[in-house]
Amino acid sequence: MAITLFNEKYYVDEDFVIKRNKITTLKEENSHTHDFVELIYVYKGRSTHIADNKKYTMNKGDLLFVNYSSTHSFVSEAGVEYVNIIIKPDYISESLSGIENAFALLTLSNFIEFSKIVNTAKCHMHFNDDEQITVEKLIELMEKEKDHSDAGSEVILRSTLDVFLTLVFRKMSLPLNEKMYLNSELLEYIKNNCGEMLTLKKISSMCYYNSSYFSRAFKNFCGRSFVAYLTWCRMERACDLLINTELKVELIMEKCGFTNRTAFFKKFYNYTGLSPLQYRKCKK
Repeated sequence: MAITLFNEKYYVDEDFVIKRNKITTLKEENSHTHDFVELIYVYKGRSTHIADNKKYTMNKGDLLFVNYSSTHSFVSEAGVEYVNIIIKPDYISESLSGIENAFALLTLSNFIEFSKIVNTAKCHMHFNDDEQITVEKLIELMEKEKDHSDAGSEVILRSTLDVFLTLVFRKMSLPLNEKMYLNSELLEYIKNNCGEMLTLKKISSMCYYNSSYFSRAFKNFCGRSFVAYLTWCRMERACDLLINTELKVELIMEKCGFTNRTAFFKKFYNYTGLSPLQYRKCKK
């Protein structure tokens, strides 16, 4: 297994890696991105991570979910013990080959029930004492099967990873009996998740309304349509990333929920009167 750094981006030559780490002296890792999904689980000690400009303090039982191309840096004190789990989604299903978004996993039958309730902005979570026992047993089993090539090892490894990810997605989810309401918290949810493929149908179903009624209610509450509000959130995020990061425009476009370059440039110009590069140059 080799992890290489090129132009502040880490690349890995395997689709699945699990690696335990013990920090003996203060360790600092500068800002970087990945071409993989990284899950960091802390066994012992304290560290500080910054993912997509948000700061998280990590202690025993904490897990950080770092998506493809998220900016990431950290500082770990001496004595920290943690495990890195590195995944490329096509390891779990070949149907996800080439898709650089961890939450594409939610389209698979294994995780489909989480597709409407996972809060993709909730990348930091804590497992309580009882949950830690389960999580750590799963990690130990994955380590064991990864290190051996016995008959059935690959089946056990993939199955255990499915269970592990299910526990992670459960932590990232709204309770099944928790209804989202049309209030400021919903607007904040949309703002925090505007980089995902949010639709009127998906958000209205989370509030247990039909799309037609929700559309009218949203506009009455917010003063603008759902699409207009989502576009505003995406443009605000794009402006922030252009000013406060050195990310390429194509990556910023993806982080703002766009897959079409022309559509992104048109929306951005309508919002600011400038192209993304002109805006970056003007504001810096």
